[in-house]
Amino acid sequence: MRMRSSQGLGWMILALSCAGCGSSTPQPLEPAPASPPAAEVQVPAAPPVASSAPEPQVAQPPPTVAPPPLPSPTTEAPPVSSSPAKVTAKPEYQGTIGARSGKSLTLQISGVAANAAGAKAELFRRFGQNLGALSVTGWLDVAEVIVRKVDAGQVVVEVVKEKSDIRVNGKRVDHFGPGETIKLELR
Repeated sequence: MRMRSSQGLGWMILALSCAGCGSSTPQPLEPAPASPPAAEVQVPAAPPVASSAPEPQVAQPPPTVAPPPLPSPTTEAPPVSSSPAKVTAKPEYQGTIGARSGKSLTLQISGVAANAAGAKAELFRRFGQNLGALSVTGWLDVAEVIVRKVDAGQVVVEVVKEKSDIRVNGKRVDHFGPGETIKLELR
């Protein structure tokens, strides 16, 4: 019968350990006694262990100081109104540009009150462009104006400041050409 080297080494270690004990031949190991059933096993309670480390100290929050009392009101607050605040819309009028002479524009607009002369206003121009199936339209703020004269369906305004500087192929677009649709918004 042929032995492997690991088996031979195991027997040799076993023989040497037995020789050191005084026995010349190895004895077979006896099986370990069976452990008692779990119900009979009692585990003694561990005694409390004293800790040499000091208890951690919790930082106490600083004492709070009450804020000073509010001064008593010397005047009464105005009464609260139960009605909602009224929002006044800026009056606006739509029409077209009739003529231009220098900084003066004649607008074809009806409904403007005669007392609007001297009022500041904004002048908007209607724009629109089709980009394929998409249509883009809106109002472009083109100038600050002052209303100079209101007369039966015609309003004369003076351009104080032009606000739009749009160029197409290097040329400035004229927003004040006759027939342009405009909106006049009084301030």
